[in-house]
Amino acid sequence: MQGLSETPGVGEKLSPRCSFSACPLCGGEEIHYAFGVAGRRLDECQACDLLFLNPQPSPEELSEIYRTGYLLGEDVPGLNERRPGLRRATAGLLLDDVRDYWGSVEPHEKSLIDIGCGSGDLLAVAESMGFHCTGVDVSHELLDKAASQLRNTQLLLGDIGSLDLPDEGYDVCVLSDALEHFRDPIRVMQSVCRILKPSGITVVATPSLESFTARFMKEKWLEFKREHLFYFRPSSLQQLLYMSGFSSIKTYPHTKVLDLEYVEAHFDRFPTASGAGKLFRRFLAFLPRFLKRRAFTTGGSGMVAIATKNRDTMNGLRKVSIILPVYNEKETFSVVVEQLIQKTIRGLEKEIIIVESNSTDGTRDDVVKLQGSPDVKIVLQRAPRGKGNAVREGLQHATGEIILIQDGDLEYDIQDYEALLRPITQLRSSFTLGIRHKGNSLKMRRFIHRPVLAWIINFGHKGLTCLFNMLYRQNLSDPFTMFKVFRKDCLRGVQLDCDHFDFDIELVIKLVRQGFTPLEIPVNYVSRSFEEGKKVSFIRDPLRICSAMFRHWFHAR
Repeated sequence: MQGLSETPGVGEKLSPRCSFSACPLCGGEEIHYAFGVAGRRLDECQACDLLFLNPQPSPEELSEIYRTGYLLGEDVPGLNERRPGLRRATAGLLLDDVRDYWGSVEPHEKSLIDIGCGSGDLLAVAESMGFHCTGVDVSHELLDKAASQLRNTQLLLGDIGSLDLPDEGYDVCVLSDALEHFRDPIRVMQSVCRILKPSGITVVATPSLESFTARFMKEKWLEFKREHLFYFRPSSLQQLLYMSGFSSIKTYPHTKVLDLEYVEAHFDRFPTASGAGKLFRRFLAFLPRFLKRRAFTTGGSGMVAIATKNRDTMNGLRKVSIILPVYNEKETFSVVVEQLIQKTIRGLEKEIIIVESNSTDGTRDDVVKLQGSPDVKIVLQRAPRGKGNAVREGLQHATGEIILIQDGDLEYDIQDYEALLRPITQLRSSFTLGIRHKGNSLKMRRFIHRPVLAWIINFGHKGLTCLFNMLYRQNLSDPFTMFKVFRKDCLRGVQLDCDHFDFDIELVIKLVRQGFTPLEIPVNYVSRSFEEGKKVSFIRDPLRICSAMFRHWFHAR
């Protein structure tokens, strides 16, 4: 049993069958019935995509579910003996991810607490790595099993809300297959934030609605269990963590170590996908036992989020850094920068970071005149090295919690800032894109005197977008837009390399790889022609974009 709480919540008493009239995560009132599973109603929030049981089971119903024998495989000969080894192998992968997230820091002398530790398999691995460990669970039976295999771990009976855990007492807090069981995920994660040391990290493993199995099996997904109260997508889990006091959030698929008999036992225990279970058992009937019991690594149906404690996030987002790369924009630069200086964004400070790449048309002189202007930082490059290089240098000077990229021409309208920033400041998204065509990319660019060229470029844009969506399993309509807005902490651990216009797609790719799904917002857009100074190369830049898409796709294999 992982992370089960027989209490109604964390520090709060709920009615026997709690129901929600608003989203328990974002507070949105647009919650719609999604579907039913085995007589249970699942509602979905239209604002943050949280899926949850509504109403939730009573404490008596949950107690019946969490009876003796809840652990999968306990009644299967042979599997019960192999299960701890499989779980330890999975725990080892998870803790290796913690070490990678830390970088050069080793776990020796670090403290770890496992909320919902079950029979202690993860704690056993953590002990062997040098952690000072504490385990918490609500089951006497499972804590007894954990005690039999652990040497130096403190084991506590209860849940994170009922125990007197020390403030800032731990370096790492793990919730593996636990968060979805709690009545109040926000209070749980706020409690986790409280007990972590400054810059401590949390690791959350939970089923993902974006996993392959969830998208393939739909309402027949095996994770639709009576005891799972909440279901997250990467975006809603990121939102939960950020609201609870965490930043530098990284999400990725949860890799597990299983064998085929374990998977079969899962189908037997949870008959939601009975048809798939029958097909799977027929397949196993033709396999020898040694193949059924051979362990393998798979992506499974879950995701992992690792995040750093940062209580400042609970104070809200206060500043936006607007990065303005400039090269040979004499005709438009003064107009754009004046609009930016005059622009006020309600609820946010702003800083304008101008990165000038040694223009040859007099733009540099206009930039230098702005030295000392309020809210303006100027970075002068010795030579033009491309838009991507200029933006990357601007990122090094940004001090805002939010990053917004703005071109030095007049193609985009700064009056769209509020629409792009609102989902981020309201914690409904971590990453927004300003899409230029509102549904028809073949009409995005309109060159009055060169309509054929415009049609060719628009058609190429459509093809590149389809290629991106296919490679990265997205459904975006304009990933190449300049208007990209995101929280700066999303870039933790991200290495950006592209120097030219391929930077636009590299940034999207790497944020998507971090688990951040962009929210597309329609914006106003008037394309300028090549005669008016458009710098995109008709041949070279599409080749660079294709190269970047394939290069990063192969790199992630």
